[in-house]
Amino acid sequence: MTITKPLTENYMPYAPAKSVVQIIRRYHERGLPEPLTPEVLQQVGIPASMFSPTFRTLLFLDLVDETGMKTVKFENIRRSASDDYPATLAAIVREAYAYIFMIADPGADEISAITDAFRRYDPANQRDKMVRLFIGLCEEAEIVQAGIHQAKTIRRPRASSSQPRSPKSVTPPAAETVVSSSDETLDLDYRLVSSIVQQLPRNAQWTSDRRQRWLDAMTSAIDLLIDIQEEPDLIGTASPSDPAFQTQNP
Repeated sequence: MTITKPLTENYMPYAPAKSVVQIIRRYHERGLPEPLTPEVLQQVGIPASMFSPTFRTLLFLDLVDETGMKTVKFENIRRSASDDYPATLAAIVREAYAYIFMIADPGADEISAITDAFRRYDPANQRDKMVRLFIGLCEEAEIVQAGIHQAKTIRRPRASSSQPRSPKSVTPPAAETVVSSSDETLDLDYRLVSSIVQQLPRNAQWTSDRRQRWLDAMTSAIDLLIDIQEEPDLIGTASPSDPAFQTQNP
């Protein structure tokens, strides 16, 4: 019997990292009954209300199938020695979140950059939870140092209405335009593109699926960073080298 619906292509899990990590650790250290049902998860401390998001996260990580039966990957976690456990889990996390790792580096990037990498996934109103789960799994797998992002908020703070407004600039309009253009240029940050370029295969070989995922990631990054401007309409305008121009202007 299928416990939950198959995951869609644009789905990204958003269960509490604590619940997911608790299940993974429990299976590694002591094992779990099979299949994983709501009753089983309640017995190990997962509330009934958290069953669906927790189970779907395990399904996303390919640790269980739709019926709740454990996969080979989950069995590899159980069999791994304590010293090997982080590396075993890291390989699973990197495979499941391969597209995210192509865009963001959780060990080096700010929370805002990591959040941007999740923009294409649903449900959109759970995006902050997606990021927290991703960071939590990365910490458990020792991909990033534990607590590295705790001091940084995922939600961008709203500007306080009580803050005094900056005085209006007395710079002439023409000068303001120049400064604004310069500031925008300085704010451009192409580290996202650079990080994707770094994902190109070192041996100059890859599968067609990995090639397509890399192209999709690069396209998304370019669309995010660079606006498209239409070419000016030059129809009917003759250049100095155009014979028509020379005829009209001997």
